[in-house]
Amino acid sequence: MFPGTLSIGDSVLSLYIILGILGGVVGWLVFGLLGIWPGGGMIGSIIVAFVGAVILVGISRLLKKA
Repeated sequence: MFPGTLSIGDSVLSLYIILGILGGVVGWLVFGLLGIWPGGGMIGSIIVAFVGAVILVGISRLLKKA
């Protein structure tokens, strides 16, 4: 491992990958319910997936604290 790089355990990394994929679905649902359809093709899709993943990671961290 190089100095200054982020070290994440395999199970945690797998969880974040799954949350990222599911975040794409959640993002499309949230944006759809709000009536927002970002254009831009791939860039719009990346933004929607990112927002959904942030929502899911935030929820998972809140549940982990409880």
